[in-house]
Amino acid sequence: MKLRFPPYWLGLGLLLPACAYENAEELLPQPTCDVSAVTYSRTIQPLLQQRCYACHGGGEAEGNVVLDNLAAVQHHAEHGALLGVLTPGSGYPAMPKSGFALSTCEVAAIRAWVEAGTPDN
Repeated sequence: MKLRFPPYWLGLGLLLPACAYENAEELLPQPTCDVSAVTYSRTIQPLLQQRCYACHGGGEAEGNVVLDNLAAVQHHAEHGALLGVLTPGSGYPAMPKSGFALSTCEVAAIRAWVEAGTPDN
């Protein structure tokens, strides 16, 4: 038995991939970014621990930058370096050097904490 495909099946097969929607961000609901209740202990410190301590915590201090205590983080925040390394085109080297950049919401949380005066909360 010989199978025969009409030419329109070939055309349909070529058109179907064109129907795919490639922007998942518009299809999937995006979580909201609420920075109204940002605190050092519940927001900033865990974020730094997860994303920065590998190079800038504990016994590590790449570039002589330590981020594993509040006083050091406040120092870098007050001098603009904390946000500078997270903001493209700021003149600071982009961080983290390896891995993925912080999300827009993570940077917004750090910015909100810095703009609030880097409180110990």
